[in-house]
Amino acid sequence: MNKLGSLGIIVFVVLIGSFVFAMNSGVFKGWMFSSAWDGTSTLTCGGDQHMTISGRHIKMDSGPVFQVGGNCELTVEDSDIVAPSVVDAGGSAHVVLKGGNITAAQSAILSAGNAQVEIHGTKITGSIDKGGHGRITGLPDLDKQQAADDAQKVLDDKWGKSACEGLLECYRKANFLGQASAHVEGEVAPDGSIANVTITGSPGDPRDCLQATMQAKKLAAYDGKPGKLICEFAGTFGGGNVDVTIGGSLRR
Repeated sequence: MNKLGSLGIIVFVVLIGSFVFAMNSGVFKGWMFSSAWDGTSTLTCGGDQHMTISGRHIKMDSGPVFQVGGNCELTVEDSDIVAPSVVDAGGSAHVVLKGGNITAAQSAILSAGNAQVEIHGTKITGSIDKGGHGRITGLPDLDKQQAADDAQKVLDDKWGKSACEGLLECYRKANFLGQASAHVEGEVAPDGSIANVTITGSPGDPRDCLQATMQAKKLAAYDGKPGKLICEFAGTFGGGNVDVTIGGSLRR
């Protein structure tokens, strides 16, 4: 075989490989599935698929219209959609809504997990909800709430996470068995120390220990602003088996 023939075979193999790669890419799969979708049943987008729905008129009796997860990127533009629920986004999905109308008898948009939903001029009727670390931007009220949520997360990550440290140990020291719940709250002084601790909860709480443990805390590198350090928990203490839901925060 001459050199020209060998080169031709190599080029052919490379082209075939590129074609196979493209056929298996998220962009191609997303285009294929979204192009074939007839709008009568849920469109599922997952993995690394990319989908664009444009200029569609969709009416469904069940939902969601779009089930979005994984690292899917879905764009819905200039479409009129009527269904009980429309966008259900989770995982690390990214959904962009541009123009058009969404009318949902129940849930218009749900963003959960680490999903992000952007709204650009879409008229929406129906509930808009978030769960986990889901984000929704593009509506004034939602943007204001998102900014407040982001600010609260900064406070909790920096200082609030220490609110519950050591408190459950009070139950172990007291040999407490059974169900208990408590709300432990202390005022944060400008230097980060804790004062005026209050406790509300079920009977049997080892209050002296809870109060002393909370009051002994001092927040490092505190910014000096007024605040309240709060720990809330509820659950069952069964000797070596502790099943408790617990969370701490710094509130202002």
